[in-house]
Amino acid sequence: MSQTVSDWLPLGAVVRDPVRTRFARVVEAWSSTWFCRRNVALADYRWAARASDAPGVWRRHGPVVAIACAERLAGRLRADALGVRPDQTSATDDDRRVLDAFQHSLLHDLVARLSDLLGHASGKNDAPEAGAPFDGRGGVVLDLADDQGFNLLSAAIPAGAMVRLCRSTLAPLPRRPLLPAPISRTLSGLGMPITADLGQVALSLEDLQGLAPGDVLVLDHRLDQPLNLRRTGSDVVFARARLAADGPRLSLTLQAS
Repeated sequence: MSQTVSDWLPLGAVVRDPVRTRFARVVEAWSSTWFCRRNVALADYRWAARASDAPGVWRRHGPVVAIACAERLAGRLRADALGVRPDQTSATDDDRRVLDAFQHSLLHDLVARLSDLLGHASGKNDAPEAGAPFDGRGGVVLDLADDQGFNLLSAAIPAGAMVRLCRSTLAPLPRRPLLPAPISRTLSGLGMPITADLGQVALSLEDLQGLAPGDVLVLDHRLDQPLNLRRTGSDVVFARARLAADGPRLSLTLQAS
């Protein structure tokens, strides 16, 4: 049975004000780029546990962002961006293709900005595909409205794509000393010998007795593997590091845990 590991994302982290503020700033920047007479802003930001909680005809613009924008609302959005309402009754096929391409660029730019905020690539500027806005883990829905409060479109983002953004808005936890301050200050100057484990090899007593200068012992540790670091005399590994050269000496570069 195969299993997949998903990042843990508490609901409270998704709907926090700092996360909403980040999205509101992105929408504001997008609005100021495309609209001169009207302002489009983030009107509502909410959690949806299921795709059915986010009604609408959704189209996926890239790997993480879906957009729901009815045709009549798309026309209004396009007209607000152009500053004029084209006469659709007299428009030729070429006119409609140009207007459709303009609308696609308008929405794709919003998707690209949202994807960049989330730390994901927006994908190619291809035609959007119809589909559910997110999977069974739910996601967030952003409703965008003009300055008259008229909803123009909605964007949906799956919960899995929110992890990096939510983490970036969390304040780091305060680091507290493990020992009381007087003891910590007393012990901080003590030397602590550290051992880096290069590897091991098992030899029989006969082979051990037969060792001679020039013999090569092959360890069980690959060259591209980091070394375990531990306090000399202890079996507890507290960090890992890669072996490197620092002039005539060997050095250790600590690796992220």
